[in-house]
Amino acid sequence: MAKIIALMASFSLALQKVIQKVKYVARKAKTGNYRNNYQRVQSLNFARLRGASPRPANEAERLDAVTGLNQANSEHQPELVALRNAAKSLLKMPVAFIGFIEDKTQRLLTVAVAPKDDQSCESLDFKEMLTPREYLICQYTIMETDHLVIPDLNEFLKHGDGANYPDEFLEQARQVGGYPIPWPDGAGGITLKPAHFYAGATIRTSKGLHVGTFCVVDVVPRPDFGEREIEVLENLADQAADYLEERALLRRPANFRFCSTSAAVKRFCQQLHHGMQS
Repeated sequence: MAKIIALMASFSLALQKVIQKVKYVARKAKTGNYRNNYQRVQSLNFARLRGASPRPANEAERLDAVTGLNQANSEHQPELVALRNAAKSLLKMPVAFIGFIEDKTQRLLTVAVAPKDDQSCESLDFKEMLTPREYLICQYTIMETDHLVIPDLNEFLKHGDGANYPDEFLEQARQVGGYPIPWPDGAGGITLKPAHFYAGATIRTSKGLHVGTFCVVDVVPRPDFGEREIEVLENLADQAADYLEERALLRRPANFRFCSTSAAVKRFCQQLHHGMQS
């Protein structure tokens, strides 16, 4: 019982950290001074040539960490949805997602696609999606220390590492007119639309392993996106990492029975929502 109480205390502390940091990045996003665009973008990490299908030097250890976080076929996780929606709202992006980079796939844990200026299109909301790793931008993001920004995805596909994508993906990109992403078609279905802008922050474990990414995408240029915006994204990625590690700890076999019969996760979500609103 003492161990359970200690775990729940740790869980509550992680919740307070999430609430405090989401409030903090929200205040900074609202009060920041955006007048000098050059200063805002000069220290961003932009795409560099790494070749096709790069792998981190610690890939085996990284994949073990991905498996240890136990996200395969996971339940709906409102905590991640709340963080995802915070990124979409604070950064004014139509697309936001959180995903793990597995050996051959990207496991998207939550995805939102919400056109900003077209009220006729219903938003898309996916709990879980699998996409081939070799098609990903995020395979390059986890090679960076903390984030990656690609202001022009067309340039990336033509002259960057995107030119190394498989032929079938590049053919689809040519047909769509750019890097293809799912988009509501206005009739209740899904079509493809070319994305223009990408920014992703690494999701790092407490041991510094890059297990996944927290990303935003837009279909128009975003010259307003700079250091303050990437700080918001990195902070939210840190909160996602904290939550994922706390969840994995509470779901270990020794604690699984307690967690599955309690309302801990539900209370976490409710408190997070209340904290963001207050």
